[in-house]
Amino acid sequence: PIVEARDQYGNVDTTYAVNVVASENDLGTLTGTTTQAPVLGVATFTDLVYTATIDHDTFEIEFDSGGFTQVSSAGVDPNVVATQLVITQQPAVSVSGVALVTQPIVAARDAGNITDTDYVTNVVASENDAGTLTGTTTQTPLAGVATFTDLIYTATADVEVFQIDFTSTGITGVTSIDVTCGVVATKLVFTTQPAGSVSGVALTTQPVVEARNAADVLDTGYVTNVVASEDDLGTLTGTTTVAPVGGVATFTDLVYTARAGGVTFQIDVTSVGITGATSNDVTSVVTIPPVGGGAPPAVVTVTETGSVDLTT
Repeated sequence: PIVEARDQYGNVDTTYAVNVVASENDLGTLTGTTTQAPVLGVATFTDLVYTATIDHDTFEIEFDSGGFTQVSSAGVDPNVVATQLVITQQPAVSVSGVALVTQPIVAARDAGNITDTDYVTNVVASENDAGTLTGTTTQTPLAGVATFTDLIYTATADVEVFQIDFTSTGITGVTSIDVTCGVVATKLVFTTQPAGSVSGVALTTQPVVEARNAADVLDTGYVTNVVASEDDLGTLTGTTTVAPVGGVATFTDLVYTARAGGVTFQIDVTSVGITGATSNDVTSVVTIPPVGGGAPPAVVTVTETGSVDLTT
Protein backbone atom coordinates (compact mmCIF):
# COMPACT_ATOMS: atom_id res chain seq x y z
CA PRO A 1 0.00 0.00 0.00
CA ILE A 2 0.94 3.67 -0.52
CA VAL A 3 -0.36 6.30 1.91
CA GLU A 4 -0.28 10.09 1.43
CA ALA A 5 -0.56 12.92 3.95
CA ARG A 6 -3.07 15.40 2.53
CA ASP A 7 -4.79 18.60 3.56
CA GLN A 8 -8.53 19.17 3.64
CA TYR A 9 -8.47 19.96 -0.07
CA GLY A 10 -6.79 16.73 -1.05
CA ASN A 11 -3.36 18.21 -1.67
CA VAL A 12 -0.27 16.24 -0.62
CA ASP A 13 1.75 17.84 2.17
CA THR A 14 5.24 17.30 0.75
CA THR A 15 6.80 18.45 4.04
CA TYR A 16 5.09 15.77 6.12
CA ALA A 17 7.65 13.40 7.63
CA VAL A 18 5.92 11.82 10.67
CA ASN A 19 6.07 8.00 10.57
CA VAL A 20 3.06 6.13 9.24
CA VAL A 21 2.28 2.86 11.05
CA ALA A 22 0.33 -0.04 9.51
CA SER A 23 -1.60 -2.53 11.68
CA GLU A 24 -4.58 -4.88 11.59
CA ASN A 25 -7.10 -6.14 14.13
CA ASP A 26 -8.34 -9.24 12.36
CA LEU A 27 -7.70 -12.94 13.04
CA GLY A 28 -4.35 -13.11 11.27
CA THR A 29 -1.07 -11.27 11.74
CA LEU A 30 0.58 -8.43 9.80
CA THR A 31 4.37 -8.52 9.53
CA GLY A 32 7.11 -6.90 7.47
CA THR A 33 8.16 -3.26 7.71
CA THR A 34 5.00 -1.86 9.30
CA THR A 35 6.45 1.62 9.96
CA GLN A 36 7.45 3.91 7.10
CA ALA A 37 8.79 7.48 7.09
CA PRO A 38 7.06 9.52 4.39
CA VAL A 39 9.12 10.93 1.55
CA LEU A 40 7.60 14.17 0.26
CA GLY A 41 4.49 13.28 2.24
CA VAL A 42 4.17 9.77 0.76
CA ALA A 43 4.66 6.56 2.81
CA THR A 44 5.38 3.58 0.55
CA PHE A 45 5.11 0.13 2.11
CA THR A 46 7.08 -2.59 0.31
CA ASP A 47 7.02 -5.87 2.23
CA LEU A 48 3.85 -6.17 4.29
CA VAL A 49 2.82 -9.81 4.86
CA TYR A 50 -0.56 -10.98 6.12
CA THR A 51 -0.68 -14.48 7.57
CA ALA A 52 -4.22 -15.79 7.77
CA THR A 53 -5.66 -18.27 10.25
CA ILE A 54 -8.14 -19.61 7.68
CA ASP A 55 -8.45 -19.44 3.92
CA HIS A 56 -10.26 -16.31 2.61
CA ASP A 57 -9.94 -14.58 5.99
CA THR A 58 -10.86 -11.03 4.88
CA PHE A 59 -8.85 -8.29 6.59
CA GLU A 60 -8.24 -4.53 6.52
CA ILE A 61 -5.06 -2.58 7.22
CA GLU A 62 -5.26 0.50 9.47
CA PHE A 63 -2.78 3.39 9.04
CA ASP A 64 -1.95 5.84 11.83
CA SER A 65 0.38 8.84 11.96
CA GLY A 66 0.72 11.47 14.68
CA GLY A 67 -2.58 13.06 15.49
CA PHE A 68 -4.14 12.39 12.12
CA THR A 69 -7.39 10.52 11.76
CA GLN A 70 -6.84 6.80 11.22
CA VAL A 71 -7.54 5.48 7.74
CA SER A 72 -8.38 1.88 6.79
CA SER A 73 -7.80 0.04 3.55
CA ALA A 74 -10.49 -1.72 1.61
CA GLY A 75 -11.13 -5.33 2.62
CA VAL A 76 -8.56 -7.80 1.32
CA ASP A 77 -9.35 -11.49 0.73
CA PRO A 78 -6.18 -13.48 1.45
CA ASN A 79 -5.75 -16.70 -0.52
CA VAL A 80 -4.10 -19.69 1.17
CA VAL A 81 -2.05 -21.65 -1.38
CA ALA A 82 -1.24 -25.25 -0.43
CA THR A 83 2.39 -26.36 -0.45
CA GLN A 84 2.08 -29.66 1.42
CA LEU A 85 -0.19 -32.52 2.42
CA VAL A 86 -0.84 -33.08 6.13
CA ILE A 87 -2.47 -36.17 7.66
CA THR A 88 -5.18 -35.00 10.05
CA GLN A 89 -6.40 -38.53 10.84
CA GLN A 90 -3.88 -41.35 10.78
CA PRO A 91 -4.84 -44.80 9.44
CA ALA A 92 -5.25 -47.42 12.16
CA VAL A 93 -6.53 -50.91 13.04
CA SER A 94 -5.76 -53.08 10.03
CA VAL A 95 -6.96 -56.64 9.44
CA SER A 96 -5.57 -58.15 6.25
CA GLY A 97 -8.09 -58.02 3.42
CA VAL A 98 -10.57 -55.88 5.39
CA ALA A 99 -11.16 -52.11 5.22
CA LEU A 100 -9.12 -50.15 7.78
CA VAL A 101 -11.17 -49.43 10.89
CA THR A 102 -9.80 -45.86 10.97
CA GLN A 103 -9.51 -44.43 7.46
CA PRO A 104 -7.02 -41.62 6.78
CA ILE A 105 -7.94 -37.97 6.22
CA VAL A 106 -5.47 -35.67 4.44
CA ALA A 107 -5.54 -31.87 4.14
CA ALA A 108 -3.77 -29.60 1.63
CA ARG A 109 -2.11 -26.83 3.65
CA ASP A 110 0.34 -23.96 3.30
CA ALA A 111 3.61 -23.52 5.19
CA GLY A 112 1.67 -21.99 8.08
CA ASN A 113 -0.42 -25.16 8.36
CA ILE A 114 -3.58 -23.45 7.07
CA THR A 115 -5.91 -25.52 4.89
CA ASP A 116 -6.27 -24.35 1.30
CA THR A 117 -10.04 -24.64 0.92
CA ASP A 118 -9.78 -24.10 -2.86
CA TYR A 119 -7.46 -27.09 -3.38
CA VAL A 120 -9.04 -29.71 -5.64
CA THR A 121 -6.09 -31.65 -7.12
CA ASN A 122 -6.46 -35.40 -6.55
CA VAL A 123 -4.70 -36.98 -3.59
CA VAL A 124 -3.36 -40.50 -4.25
CA ALA A 125 -2.68 -43.14 -1.56
CA SER A 126 -0.09 -45.88 -2.14
CA GLU A 127 2.30 -48.14 -0.26
CA ASN A 128 5.71 -49.66 -1.00
CA ASP A 129 5.66 -52.51 1.49
CA ALA A 130 5.27 -56.25 0.96
CA GLY A 131 1.48 -56.25 0.82
CA THR A 132 -1.03 -54.48 -1.42
CA LEU A 133 -3.26 -51.43 -0.88
CA THR A 134 -6.66 -51.49 -2.56
CA GLY A 135 -9.96 -49.66 -2.38
CA THR A 136 -10.51 -46.10 -3.62
CA THR A 137 -6.90 -44.92 -3.55
CA THR A 138 -7.55 -41.61 -5.35
CA GLN A 139 -9.67 -38.92 -3.71
CA THR A 140 -10.61 -35.42 -4.88
CA PRO A 141 -10.37 -32.99 -1.94
CA LEU A 142 -13.49 -31.23 -0.74
CA ALA A 143 -12.64 -27.78 0.68
CA GLY A 144 -9.00 -28.87 0.62
CA VAL A 145 -9.59 -32.12 2.54
CA ALA A 146 -9.29 -35.63 1.04
CA THR A 147 -11.26 -38.21 3.03
CA PHE A 148 -10.53 -41.87 2.31
CA THR A 149 -13.30 -44.33 3.12
CA ASP A 150 -12.48 -47.87 1.98
CA LEU A 151 -8.72 -48.45 1.92
CA ILE A 152 -7.76 -52.12 2.41
CA TYR A 153 -4.30 -53.50 3.13
CA THR A 154 -3.71 -57.15 2.26
CA ALA A 155 -0.65 -58.53 4.02
CA THR A 156 1.77 -61.24 2.94
CA ALA A 157 2.45 -62.23 6.57
CA ASP A 158 0.83 -61.81 9.96
CA VAL A 159 1.81 -58.72 11.99
CA GLU A 160 3.16 -57.02 8.86
CA VAL A 161 3.98 -53.33 9.32
CA PHE A 162 3.14 -50.87 6.54
CA GLN A 163 2.84 -47.16 5.85
CA ILE A 164 0.62 -45.27 3.44
CA ASP A 165 2.14 -42.58 1.21
CA PHE A 166 -0.04 -39.67 0.05
CA THR A 167 0.88 -37.57 -2.98
CA SER A 168 -0.68 -34.76 -5.02
CA THR A 169 0.79 -33.06 -8.07
CA GLY A 170 2.83 -29.93 -7.37
CA ILE A 171 2.98 -30.07 -3.57
CA THR A 172 4.92 -32.05 -0.98
CA GLY A 173 3.49 -35.46 -0.06
CA VAL A 174 3.32 -37.12 3.34
CA THR A 175 3.72 -40.61 4.83
CA SER A 176 1.54 -42.09 7.56
CA ILE A 177 2.72 -43.58 10.82
CA ASP A 178 3.43 -47.33 10.97
CA VAL A 179 0.35 -49.54 10.94
CA THR A 180 0.49 -53.20 11.99
CA CYS A 181 -1.69 -55.51 9.92
CA GLY A 182 -3.12 -58.58 11.62
CA VAL A 183 -4.14 -61.78 9.85
CA VAL A 184 -7.37 -63.33 11.14
CA ALA A 185 -7.82 -67.02 10.33
CA THR A 186 -10.98 -68.11 8.55
CA LYS A 187 -10.05 -71.70 7.66
CA LEU A 188 -7.80 -74.68 8.34
CA VAL A 189 -5.38 -75.94 5.70
CA PHE A 190 -3.37 -79.16 5.62
CA THR A 191 0.26 -78.34 4.94
CA THR A 192 1.35 -81.96 5.50
CA GLN A 193 -1.12 -84.66 4.49
CA PRO A 194 -1.38 -87.84 6.60
CA ALA A 195 0.18 -90.92 5.02
CA GLY A 196 1.73 -94.30 5.75
CA SER A 197 -1.06 -96.03 7.67
CA VAL A 198 -0.67 -99.50 9.16
CA SER A 199 -3.75 -100.43 11.13
CA GLY A 200 -3.17 -99.91 14.86
CA VAL A 201 0.20 -98.19 14.35
CA ALA A 202 0.99 -94.47 14.41
CA LEU A 203 0.86 -92.89 10.94
CA THR A 204 4.28 -92.71 9.33
CA THR A 205 3.53 -89.16 8.16
CA GLN A 206 1.58 -87.23 10.75
CA PRO A 207 -0.62 -84.32 9.58
CA VAL A 208 0.27 -80.67 10.04
CA VAL A 209 -2.52 -78.10 9.88
CA GLU A 210 -2.35 -74.30 9.66
CA ALA A 211 -4.93 -71.62 10.50
CA ARG A 212 -5.06 -69.23 7.54
CA ASN A 213 -7.13 -66.37 6.21
CA ALA A 214 -8.98 -66.25 2.88
CA ALA A 215 -5.76 -65.22 1.09
CA ASP A 216 -3.94 -68.27 2.52
CA VAL A 217 -1.79 -66.23 4.91
CA LEU A 218 -0.94 -67.88 8.24
CA ASP A 219 -2.51 -66.40 11.38
CA THR A 220 0.45 -66.71 13.75
CA GLY A 221 -1.67 -65.61 16.71
CA TYR A 222 -4.23 -68.39 16.32
CA VAL A 223 -4.35 -70.63 19.43
CA THR A 224 -7.80 -72.26 19.37
CA ASN A 225 -7.58 -76.06 19.61
CA VAL A 226 -7.63 -78.09 16.40
CA VAL A 227 -9.46 -81.42 16.66
CA ALA A 228 -8.85 -84.42 14.37
CA SER A 229 -11.54 -87.03 13.74
CA GLU A 230 -12.74 -89.50 11.08
CA ASP A 231 -16.14 -90.76 9.97
CA ASP A 232 -15.05 -93.96 8.27
CA LEU A 233 -15.32 -97.59 9.38
CA GLY A 234 -12.23 -97.57 11.56
CA THR A 235 -11.22 -95.53 14.60
CA LEU A 236 -8.77 -92.67 15.05
CA THR A 237 -6.87 -92.55 18.32
CA GLY A 238 -3.84 -90.80 19.78
CA THR A 239 -3.68 -87.12 20.65
CA THR A 240 -6.54 -85.90 18.51
CA THR A 241 -6.70 -82.39 20.01
CA VAL A 242 -3.73 -80.07 19.49
CA ALA A 243 -3.26 -76.41 20.45
CA PRO A 244 -1.61 -74.49 17.59
CA VAL A 245 1.77 -72.89 18.10
CA GLY A 246 2.29 -69.86 15.86
CA GLY A 247 -0.96 -70.81 14.15
CA VAL A 248 0.30 -74.33 13.31
CA ALA A 249 -1.20 -77.53 14.78
CA THR A 250 1.26 -80.42 14.54
CA PHE A 251 -0.10 -83.91 15.25
CA THR A 252 2.44 -86.48 16.41
CA ASP A 253 0.82 -89.80 17.34
CA LEU A 254 -2.42 -90.32 15.41
CA VAL A 255 -3.29 -94.01 14.94
CA TYR A 256 -5.90 -95.37 12.57
CA THR A 257 -7.29 -98.82 13.34
CA ALA A 258 -9.06 -100.37 10.38
CA ARG A 259 -12.04 -102.75 10.47
CA ALA A 260 -12.80 -105.66 8.21
CA GLY A 261 -13.98 -104.44 4.85
CA GLY A 262 -12.55 -100.92 5.32
CA VAL A 263 -11.35 -99.24 2.14
CA THR A 264 -9.74 -95.84 2.74
CA PHE A 265 -10.13 -93.16 5.35
CA GLN A 266 -9.85 -89.41 5.65
CA ILE A 267 -9.04 -87.22 8.62
CA ASP A 268 -11.29 -84.25 9.36
CA VAL A 269 -9.84 -81.31 11.29
CA THR A 270 -12.03 -78.67 12.94
CA SER A 271 -11.58 -75.60 15.13
CA VAL A 272 -14.29 -73.43 16.67
CA GLY A 273 -15.34 -70.46 14.57
CA ILE A 274 -13.47 -71.20 11.35
CA THR A 275 -13.90 -73.58 8.40
CA GLY A 276 -12.44 -77.06 8.85
CA ALA A 277 -10.61 -79.23 6.33
CA THR A 278 -10.54 -82.87 5.20
CA SER A 279 -7.37 -84.74 4.31
CA ASN A 280 -6.63 -86.70 1.18
CA ASP A 281 -7.62 -90.38 1.12
CA VAL A 282 -5.28 -92.66 3.05
CA THR A 283 -5.18 -96.43 2.47
CA SER A 284 -4.67 -98.47 5.61
CA VAL A 285 -2.61 -101.66 5.59
CA VAL A 286 -3.54 -104.58 7.88
CA THR A 287 -0.77 -106.97 9.00
CA ILE A 288 -1.41 -110.63 9.94
CA PRO A 289 0.90 -111.99 12.69
CA PRO A 290 3.10 -115.00 11.74
CA VAL A 291 1.82 -118.47 12.69
CA GLY A 292 4.21 -120.52 14.83
CA GLY A 293 6.74 -117.70 14.89
CA GLY A 294 8.61 -118.88 11.80
CA ALA A 295 7.05 -117.27 8.77
CA PRO A 296 7.11 -113.51 8.11
CA PRO A 297 3.83 -111.71 8.56
CA ALA A 298 1.45 -111.40 5.69
CA VAL A 299 0.37 -107.89 4.65
CA VAL A 300 -3.24 -107.39 3.72
CA THR A 301 -4.14 -104.34 1.66
CA VAL A 302 -7.80 -103.41 1.39
CA THR A 303 -8.32 -101.88 -2.05
CA GLU A 304 -10.92 -99.38 -3.22
CA THR A 305 -12.90 -102.19 -4.92
CA GLY A 306 -13.15 -104.14 -1.70
CA SER A 307 -10.86 -106.98 -2.90
CA VAL A 308 -7.97 -108.13 -0.73
CA ASP A 309 -4.33 -108.40 -1.81
CA LEU A 310 -2.22 -110.77 0.29
CA THR A 311 1.56 -110.37 0.31
CA THR A 312 3.93 -112.72 2.18
